[in-house]
Amino acid sequence: MFKNILNTFFTKIFTAILSLVIVVINSKVLGASGVGIISLIILSVAIYLLIHEFFSGAFVYFVPRNNNFQLLLIAYLGVFITILPFSILYYIVPLAPLKYFFYVMALSVIFAFSNINQLILLGHEDIKNRNLINLFQSVTVFLLLLYFFFVEKKITVYSYIYSLFAASLFGMIMGLIKTKKYIIIYSFSGISILFFKVIRLGAYNALSNLIQKINYRLSYYFIEHLLGTAALGKFSVAVKLSESTWLAGQSIASVQYARISNVKDDKKAVELTLVLFKITFLISLVSIAFFAVLPDSFYRLVFGVEFSGVNEIIWVLAPGIVALSSNMILSHYFSGMGLYKINTYASAIGLIFIVFFALVLIPAFHLLGAGIAMSFSYIASMAYSVFRFIKYSESSFSDLLIKPNDFIVFKYFLKQKLLRNF
Repeated sequence: MFKNILNTFFTKIFTAILSLVIVVINSKVLGASGVGIISLIILSVAIYLLIHEFFSGAFVYFVPRNNNFQLLLIAYLGVFITILPFSILYYIVPLAPLKYFFYVMALSVIFAFSNINQLILLGHEDIKNRNLINLFQSVTVFLLLLYFFFVEKKITVYSYIYSLFAASLFGMIMGLIKTKKYIIIYSFSGISILFFKVIRLGAYNALSNLIQKINYRLSYYFIEHLLGTAALGKFSVAVKLSESTWLAGQSIASVQYARISNVKDDKKAVELTLVLFKITFLISLVSIAFFAVLPDSFYRLVFGVEFSGVNEIIWVLAPGIVALSSNMILSHYFSGMGLYKINTYASAIGLIFIVFFALVLIPAFHLLGAGIAMSFSYIASMAYSVFRFIKYSESSFSDLLIKPNDFIVFKYFLKQKLLRNF
């Protein structure tokens, strides 16, 4: 498990660096307005993927326990079932400009197929191949973007879209190749029962993630409506930089999720979660502090004069970023135990907070108000998750607090538990 965490962490670091370079290139070439449009396109695709989670949201939980061929059929069928209503909704209420309609739909379908393949790999704890696919996709986007911008001289948002389209298509093909060994076609018996099980648990997870995605990005729509796409471009850069500190939490949580889904001992699951919660909190705290102490002149130098004020936004986002990074460990514990409903409630609480505070603070404090609203939302979600974790695991609040002797435990855990017992 420790090797899987390291593999995932370094893969995410590398892809995050590439993503940061891509953001810088887009900022320099397309400007704040172009970055804002790209953010809306990516958000649109992300929302579709969350809708599709009604069919794939509980995949990692089901993969070790059920016929993978049947699971694959159910998830693939879900793509065709969900894309039609999504396309109608998008046409009525466009999340991004309508001229990008076809590209959003095509990217949504390809990303959905690719995501299904990766979830099967994750369910089998085949972390290495999953990371390889993600790495390949990031490198492909980067190289193609350089080609379109600096060789073909195509200075448009479409250059990014084409790069993303090609990378996701190649990633989907790689995923099909890597998952082939897990897909054994031998029986359709019981597929209808499995279908409804997948929908039931997947619905809770999809609803949770959909609400959480709204929590992540609802401020984007308020900002675009009230302040314009240029302001959104600046805010999205601050958010991307801050969210890059989630690398450790995401790396640890994804491997933890797969491990807990495969482990039968509830006590070990709780022990693992407590240690990883504290480690993730410390890492995310140090990481966001790094971005917060960088002067605003640095961000202006890197991204351009249009991005003045990014430093201040990062400061107000920081508390929420640390809270959400730590909460990833608790939410993946609940997911691994099949308790998706708890995550749904936590996300709903966060949604209430983001709607209220965004409406109050953005008109008054503009981008800083949006950052504060996001922090309040993330902290509220974590507070609920902590409460439910303590109750379900029969732990105490003090078990989640970092104590001096925890550093000895961390050292022992990393050397012994992760390498041997898990």
